[in-house]
Amino acid sequence: MEEDKLGFVTFYHPGAEHRPDSKNAIGWNAGKHKRKFLRQRGHYIDSATDEKVHEDTLYFWGEWEPESRVVRISKPVPNGPHYIYSPYYVPRTSYLAVQNTDPYVFGTHFLYTCCQQFKKKGLTYKPQPVRYLSKGSVIIFGSHKAGNFILDTVFVVGGYTDHNFSDYRIKLRNKVTTTYMDVSLKPLYERGDEACQGSKTKSVDICRQGYSFRLYYGSNYEEKNRLNGMFSFTPCLVGPAGESGFRRPVVDINHSSVISASQKQGIKVKELKSLDEAKNLWLEIVDNVLTQGCKLGIYLEEPSALVQGYSD
Repeated sequence: MEEDKLGFVTFYHPGAEHRPDSKNAIGWNAGKHKRKFLRQRGHYIDSATDEKVHEDTLYFWGEWEPESRVVRISKPVPNGPHYIYSPYYVPRTSYLAVQNTDPYVFGTHFLYTCCQQFKKKGLTYKPQPVRYLSKGSVIIFGSHKAGNFILDTVFVVGGYTDHNFSDYRIKLRNKVTTTYMDVSLKPLYERGDEACQGSKTKSVDICRQGYSFRLYYGSNYEEKNRLNGMFSFTPCLVGPAGESGFRRPVVDINHSSVISASQKQGIKVKELKSLDEAKNLWLEIVDNVLTQGCKLGIYLEEPSALVQGYSD
C-alpha cells in the first residue's frame, strides 16, 4: 500500500449544465456527468473568520445526478445558469445505468469517493494520488472554461474509510446516510453487480478485481473539527440574490503547479510539506470566492427521498 501524502488537488470535472427533460423536471441522469445550479436550505458564513452562522435558501453549483424539480431562469446572467434545480430522488430497484453523485455536498459532511482514484493502465488500474491523501489535504472541484478554472466545491479532507465491493455495506453502514448510500454508493457498486454478465464498464472491472476506493469525509465548519482552521465549503448566493444565478468563481492564484490554464480534465496534484502550506493555498481560494461576490456555503440539507416520483 502506498503512503498517504498531504496534497493540494485541482480536480477537473465536466462543467456543462444539465438540461431538463420537461418544463418542470429532470430524471436521474444516465448519460455523462454534468453540473446543476441547485437550490437548497442550508447554512453559510460571510468570511472564513465569521463566527456567526446564517441559515437561508442557498443557491450553488454542484453535482446531483438523481431527479430534480426545475425552474427556468427568465434573465440569466452572463456565463451563469439557465435553470434552477431543487434536488430530490426516487429510490430505485436497479442502478444498472444511472450515474452516481461524487462529490456529495449534502448533510453533516461533504463526501467524496471513487472518481479519478484509479486510472486504467493495460489490463489493470493504477491508483492515483487522490487515492492516498492524508488529513488536511485540499481538493478544489471545478471545470475548465475559456482558459480558466471555475470552482464549484472546496473539500478539505478530515478523515476517510477505505471500502470495496465486498465490504462497503458493512464498513460504511453507520458512517453514511441512507440518501448517500442510495445516490452515490449503490450506483457505483450495484450497477457493477448487476452488469457482471459480460459488461466491460470500468466499475465492473474494478469490482471484479477487488480494487478498494477511499471515502473521504470533509472537514466541517460547524462541528469545529477544522484542521488548522480549514473547512469544506461551496461558493453560494443567498435568498433572492441567487435567483438569477451566478458565474462560477474563477480561481486565480499565482501557483502554476496548482492551476493549469490548458488542462481540461483529470487531476493535478501538488504535494505539500505542511498544514500551513495547505492553509495558505486554501485562504487564497477563499479570497477568490469572496472577492467575486459569493458566500461560503458550509452545510446543505440532504435532498428528500420520494416513494413516488414528481409529476409536472
